[in-house]
Amino acid sequence: MKEGDIIELVVSGDKISIEKPATLLDLFGVDGDEAVEIAKEIIKERRKEVEREIRF
Repeated sequence: MKEGDIIELVVSGDKISIEKPATLLDLFGVDGDEAVEIAKEIIKERRKEVEREIRF
């Protein structure tokens, strides 16, 4: 941790801990290949939607 970081106080029973929450940047790539496959599926479905919209 460094000056200016956001911290989180976590209370669990009679204990308190200070944690630095994960940022989106920290989480980038956490899902790895699964996230890539999901993104590909979303793109494929969106292309189908666009094709349907163009036809009508």
